[in-house]
Amino acid sequence: MEKINSDLRKQGFEVLEIKQEENMVKFQYKDKNETIRNGIATIEKISLMVAGFNRDGSHEVYVCSVPGEIQKKRNSKEKGKEYGASWIGQTDVVSRIILGIDWRMNNFKFMQEANKNYGAGEIQKQLRGLQYAIQWGIMTFQDAIDFSTLMIRTTSAMQRFSDGIVANPGDMPGVGGPVDVAVITADEGFIWIHKKQLKIEE
Repeated sequence: MEKINSDLRKQGFEVLEIKQEENMVKFQYKDKNETIRNGIATIEKISLMVAGFNRDGSHEVYVCSVPGEIQKKRNSKEKGKEYGASWIGQTDVVSRIILGIDWRMNNFKFMQEANKNYGAGEIQKQLRGLQYAIQWGIMTFQDAIDFSTLMIRTTSAMQRFSDGIVANPGDMPGVGGPVDVAVITADEGFIWIHKKQLKIEE
């Protein structure tokens, strides 16, 4: 907020109000012609997935957002959260494939009416029936590696050939290039399966 205040004043504008609301900063200022203008600056989150084993052999996975909250995604001691797949970043392709839905459909009028009439919880419960039934708990390491690589490469390919969705065109591709893969085991910890070699291009 101080940065916005400083930038506006350097341009000769009079700052009238700056306030933070969730992940955005709204501000109002008066320009050099005495016209009152409004602006919005978003606070971009950095999300990290942290996973590993505890000393007792149990495992956990967390998604940490900075700024923001910490969400527990997996916990081997908690029924229903022992196994599964979690993803962050540009997730629309993976969500469409695995979950069978794209959450941007909540912007459509028919979805807003359905949420209003039946409740968002009931709608989400019914939509979960579209999710592929994948046996995460018995998936081998090799299957997990193949699955993860497939999702990354499929996202990269769709971004190569598409320009967002019809309802919201112009999405920026952010997935591509060599795929690095690592696994974490209780016995050996973090192990690289495939890692690109760093180099200077000719």
